[in-house]
Amino acid sequence: MNNPTKANYKFVLKSLVPVLDCEVTRDVMESKRISSIVRPVVMSNLELKKVLLISPHTDDETFGVGGTLLQLAESGCEIHIVYVASKFETEEETDALRKEAGLVSKVLGSKTYFLDAKPGNIPLGEGLEEKIKNIFDDVKPEAVFTTFLLDDHDDHRRVNNLICKSLRGTSHHFEVWSYQIYSTVIPNVVIDITNEIEAKCRLMDIWKTVRGNRNWTHYIKSLNGFNCRYLPTKKSVYAETFFVIPWPDYFELSERYFSNDLKKIYSKENYQND
Repeated sequence: MNNPTKANYKFVLKSLVPVLDCEVTRDVMESKRISSIVRPVVMSNLELKKVLLISPHTDDETFGVGGTLLQLAESGCEIHIVYVASKFETEEETDALRKEAGLVSKVLGSKTYFLDAKPGNIPLGEGLEEKIKNIFDDVKPEAVFTTFLLDDHDDHRRVNNLICKSLRGTSHHFEVWSYQIYSTVIPNVVIDITNEIEAKCRLMDIWKTVRGNRNWTHYIKSLNGFNCRYLPTKKSVYAETFFVIPWPDYFELSERYFSNDLKKIYSKENYQND
């Protein structure tokens, strides 16, 4: 595996650590000027044998990293997926989404875990930290995939906070692969998923009970198409983008971010009062 070197990570720590106000951070993240000074590494055929994907909601893993997961599955990688917010207002909706998760798992050959938090109400306590730590200790992954720290969704940020509390003090060496759902990721790794895009669309179409007034397959396919800007070709290509750094660096970045006024980080009042 051609891992990016530590030098590839330093620009992130220097640039983002001082940016503590979410409004300023959003402006930085959405600025495309960063691409003129950062050249991401284009990778393929990842030599990962075991990965743990911590997904805030049922569907985020498919939308954010589905193409890469298909590549990993094809290579024989052992894939573990944790759904944090996997319990909904009605038992019928919960059952439907879990059946869909089972279908996705069947395609990927992955093992699935449900933590039974509710969307919009992911606690930092109530046993979730211990559950994540126990799964992590059992799996001992080479990489943990999750939504980007600064993604524009309270639950996505919340899960990053939860991960940091869960894995604080771990001595296990692994990388954090932050993937894109809403906000622009400042990528240092790009995965070409052109060969997987149609299979990824079929995988996304499994999620028929996902909430939101949006054609999710169209949205994500378009987002992956937009990411062609990172691939030097005139062909019609698709890519998933990642912010990849070793766990100690990611932990430091997250600790600095979440140590600030939570009213600047979250819009939901229940998250602001922790």
